[in-house]
Amino acid sequence: MKTTLVIRYIAVVCVAFTASCSDYLDAVPDRSLSVLTKISEYQQLLDNAQIYINAPGIAEIGTDDLYLTNDMWLATWVLPRNAYVWAADFYEGNTAVGYTSDWTYPYETIYYTNVVLDGLRRLEVSSAESDEYNEVKGHALFLRALHHYFLQEIFGQPYRPESASADLGIPLKLSSELSQTLYRATVQETFGQIVRDLQEALALLPENYQTANMFRASKAATHALLSRVYLTLQDYEKSLDHADACLGMYDVLLDFNDLAPSYNLPSPHNAEVLFKIRQVGHLPGLNPIIDPGLYASYSDDDLRKNTFFQLQESSGTPRIKTLYSGGTTPMSGLATDEVYLNSAECRARMGDSDGAMRDLNKLLEHRYAAGSFDPVAAVSPDEVLRKVLLERRKELVFRGTRWTDLRRLNQDPAYAVTLTRTLDGTEYRLPPNSSNYTYPIPLNEIVMNGFPQNERNETSN
Repeated sequence: MKTTLVIRYIAVVCVAFTASCSDYLDAVPDRSLSVLTKISEYQQLLDNAQIYINAPGIAEIGTDDLYLTNDMWLATWVLPRNAYVWAADFYEGNTAVGYTSDWTYPYETIYYTNVVLDGLRRLEVSSAESDEYNEVKGHALFLRALHHYFLQEIFGQPYRPESASADLGIPLKLSSELSQTLYRATVQETFGQIVRDLQEALALLPENYQTANMFRASKAATHALLSRVYLTLQDYEKSLDHADACLGMYDVLLDFNDLAPSYNLPSPHNAEVLFKIRQVGHLPGLNPIIDPGLYASYSDDDLRKNTFFQLQESSGTPRIKTLYSGGTTPMSGLATDEVYLNSAECRARMGDSDGAMRDLNKLLEHRYAAGSFDPVAAVSPDEVLRKVLLERRKELVFRGTRWTDLRRLNQDPAYAVTLTRTLDGTEYRLPPNSSNYTYPIPLNEIVMNGFPQNERNETSN
């Protein structure tokens, strides 16, 4: 099957190449960008943040961290409106809205990483250039893995150990050739490729972590991403190994007391961030109300309450104030707070309750007003895990992890939840393990490439 995966080609900002941007792609009709002849040129291509800065954000709207009034819901665009109620006919049968930047942005990034990887293979590299070559290649592999992971967690079926070898993942794009034959890999194949790319990147990237450049991959960031991926795969031992390796290289946590009196997170540089990337901008335009249960879970001494949220004067409802990015655009990147939470969850699941509480308390003592924090204690292993999962939700709010967490936690009846919305008298329900936890592939991709579509069910009563 011949494919033309729809990639929204951006007008690449000229990055000191020898040709102008307008001539650049025209000179290489197959978009291979094969006129690049230096390692530094490939690095400059990766350093153009516009190529990879956007992560999918549509799944955030389907989580239980927010809600919309009926008027707010009706006023929004078709895709976020349907995402909010997990609609079966997500694109409303219309190929005109059948493209979403949540699909095109990641594949655009993957295309450019493949341009770099294919181009590097054609270069003759001297021994003096080997470190630079390895760093650029490692960065490209990291980005390809990250964006395949983003796509898998929205358009691929959830990872289930018993059926991953048969469940449908995503099309894996591993070459810049536009004529490449593509198919939907299985979930097992998809994650296998993601892990292979990250393991190779880990061997290539430098040991040092530069906080001044949060837009380049590092060993610490790669360990953090592997920890996230293995947590998704429910491989807690490997997730913990990579969390420990990451924190062994870089373990900085912000003291939220230092943010007083404004309690705004620093922007553009947050010292906890290992790799920075923003979500596609669905959320800021919605200005959603924070879920009341989530908001109530922050005590008054919890500085995250006044850092992340503010009460709207007209309605008294909690809204987004500043997110982890330092603004109102969510971040889906990697940071040390998430790594501590990965470590805590893995330790809890592996029976190390003391270690889990130690990780959790180290994070929380940086989040509470000075002198007010009492270390969290738990009696039973189940209580330990529940405390960790609650703090994970509170800390990583609007960070692109909640949808994935719901997909994996729903597989255990003890932690499964049914999500509900009520709009204009109609109730919508998303039960645990619903097929609607997987978003439909854009309709034009189905029409052009014949990919099997994801099953969707009605959610309204």
